[in-house]
Amino acid sequence: MPTQHSIRPASTDDYPAIAAIAESTELFPASALNDMISGYRENTSKDIWFVAERDGAVASFGFCDEKSAIYFSRAAPHLIQLKHVAHGVKQP
Repeated sequence: MPTQHSIRPASTDDYPAIAAIAESTELFPASALNDMISGYRENTSKDIWFVAERDGAVASFGFCDEKSAIYFSRAAPHLIQLKHVAHGVKQP
């Protein structure tokens, strides 16, 4: 069966995976996620958080706010979990 990829809005169930990816890629400490994502979670900001899934598992994440944006492979290739590289989600 072919690998399936999808991009969708982040949910609270994704927060542990987002925190783990952020920590392992040294983007930001996992402990910072709660404060960073609070506006999105509480719908008090225009922030958008999203995840890329591979076969139902979070492979990467991205977020956009009014001042900046971080996307999956072009702007921030290091945000992809290594176990997903070479499976259709790859670093350039």
